[in-house]
Amino acid sequence: YQRRVHGDIKMGFKLNVGLFGIFLLCFFEANAQIVELTDLDIQLTLKQKRIVGVLFYFSQEEILYSEYVNATKQFSGEKDQFFLAKISVRKHPTVKSMFLLPEKATLKVFANGMEDTYNLPPNSQGIMKFLFSKAYTRPKEIASPEEAKGLKQRPGFNIILVSEEKAIIKALQEIAFAYSGFIEFWYLGTEKAKTAFAELEVLPLVIIYPPFSQAPLYYNKELKKEEFLEYLKSLEDLPLISLHKGNMREILLPMQPKDTIILFRAEEHKALDEEIKKIKKHFPSTEFIFATIGISSPEEIQFADQFSLSLNQEPLLLFLSYLRIGVKKWIYTGEMREKSILEFLEKRTAGLVSPHIKSEEPPKLNNGPVYVLVGKTYEKEVLLAKESVVLLFTSHTCSFCLELSGALNRAAEQYKEDKGIKFMKIDGPKNEIEDLPITVYPSVRFFPANKKPSSVSLNVNSYEDLMNQIKTIYGSPVEKTIKTDLQHYHT
Repeated sequence: YQRRVHGDIKMGFKLNVGLFGIFLLCFFEANAQIVELTDLDIQLTLKQKRIVGVLFYFSQEEILYSEYVNATKQFSGEKDQFFLAKISVRKHPTVKSMFLLPEKATLKVFANGMEDTYNLPPNSQGIMKFLFSKAYTRPKEIASPEEAKGLKQRPGFNIILVSEEKAIIKALQEIAFAYSGFIEFWYLGTEKAKTAFAELEVLPLVIIYPPFSQAPLYYNKELKKEEFLEYLKSLEDLPLISLHKGNMREILLPMQPKDTIILFRAEEHKALDEEIKKIKKHFPSTEFIFATIGISSPEEIQFADQFSLSLNQEPLLLFLSYLRIGVKKWIYTGEMREKSILEFLEKRTAGLVSPHIKSEEPPKLNNGPVYVLVGKTYEKEVLLAKESVVLLFTSHTCSFCLELSGALNRAAEQYKEDKGIKFMKIDGPKNEIEDLPITVYPSVRFFPANKKPSSVSLNVNSYEDLMNQIKTIYGSPVEKTIKTDLQHYHT
């Protein structure tokens, strides 16, 4: 009887160990899975995930590619805390300019609106340590009192623990890792804190800097995980922010993680703030910021000009959605009532309202060899056109742009008999192109006829550069003319 019972126990133990081993294998394999991204979903992934590791690769034969795969097999980070991905630069060339990538595989980690690049030798152990360091470096140690003072100007929430006790720092580390919102955690010793916060008679355990230059908050209770997480959740419920000269720039920072709704209104329409407060109740405060701004001072008017807003339509609502490639904007000028505004926002979410694009009016005469493009004609003339397109981004303040405009005119003359390619130019600062933010002028991009909206950046400094690159990626004018003549002959 004893042998039989012990034998069953032994067999059961072996079975359970075996099943546990299979579970571990499945768990590690599941966590080690690397998601293949595209140029369309990478921006959404970076927006939704708190920590993302992305390998930008040109070929699977690259050393960094295989070492990254090996490293991720050893990485079992929390599924919701860390997202591992890769994307082919050759298949999606737009990411090269989007992330300023070199001509080789590059590993980046994106965390809380910021990014870091792996610059050590390509080996799996180094990569694994790099990934772990990004996943578990919250909170970060503050190096100096000056750095602590500078946290007042950082965007979003910044929480500072004043202590050198390892147990308390570990408690904050557990809280930071469990928290999935957009808050930065820091710690520094008492002596440094006395210098940094000399204005405080008594140092609190935790100092909290809310966004948009609001007054700091202080927390002096014992750091208990669940209790402090509830406290942080309550902090995320921001009031209606009043934008002014001191804080309006913060809302434009690229690390700003939340979508934002801003009411532009004159002083006599201040009562509309109450309508915005009603709308605020319908949206999670962890994802949206609601703000108001007047339109009386020169700074406020200049702020509105950045979004090409016509303040003659005041009051108006500006909806900003933050993506890695830039900021998308929607404008509402209808009835400023809760029901009407909510209906507009529902249509925007459903894709029934087009984003606002800064654009000049198209010129009335536009039949030269180089077509003058504006923001509102980009989709029709470039994306929907059957021809390949060479597009020069210029600026009215750029002297070298004039020289390249002349080179573009000469190139257009060379290809004027070719019906398969068009030459265009656009004044970048005065016009926006959705999903293609250009900030360096002059810039030249080539849109292949069969691969739009993808485009290739051309490194052009002269007419000869331009012609050589067009011949390489498209063909020479003579070849194209002969091909066209043969097609006519066969017809």
